[in-house]
Amino acid sequence: MVMRAYRNAGVYLTHSSRAQYGQGTKIPLAQAQPGDLLFYSSNGTQPGIYHVAMYLGNGMLIDGNAGRGVTIRAVWYYQIMPYAVRP
Repeated sequence: MVMRAYRNAGVYLTHSSRAQYGQGTKIPLAQAQPGDLLFYSSNGTQPGIYHVAMYLGNGMLIDGNAGRGVTIRAVWYYQIMPYAVRP
């Protein structure tokens, strides 16, 4: 979902969420702005990243997966990486 959304805006991201964590500027999570990417890791490291979502602002994000489709929901902070990425 994230990769396609950015592609529509002319920004090309690799398919892997682990690689996307290295594609752009890392921003402290508390300074995330709408459009920044949020990453979730099973062990707090880049190799452990298993999910990426787009920050919408005001504590909300948009993400998607095969089982749920695309959803807008509150950011959950369990297993979130300490930096957002601004592609």
